[in-house]
Amino acid sequence: MSFSLPTRSGKSGLWVILLVAAMALAGPAAVAQQRKGPPLLSAPLTARDAREGVAQGEMRPLGEVLRQLRDKVGGRQLDAQLVSAQPNPVYEIQWLTPDGRRIDFVVDAHTGSILRQRGG
Repeated sequence: MSFSLPTRSGKSGLWVILLVAAMALAGPAAVAQQRKGPPLLSAPLTARDAREGVAQGEMRPLGEVLRQLRDKVGGRQLDAQLVSAQPNPVYEIQWLTPDGRRIDFVVDAHTGSILRQRGG
């Protein structure tokens, strides 16, 4: 593959710019499609979103997820929020163990499964 310097008309330079822009836009999308594992996170959801999801049976209540963590790890919740993710929303939960360690959990709001755990 060879590139030429822009000519007086600027058409070669325009093609290079378009090619670079297309590669830059395609890169993150291609990586996102190939990525396996925990979901990609985005914006926090509101309390209303959470209530509607639980009422429609699409999400587990946060209290249920917290009881699950308390039974598994002991300790208590420091903070929690519901976050939009693909394929399902997730709870991001900061947890304090009985011996003072902090663990950050990402829990699938639909299934209640722990997707990721950091710390502890």
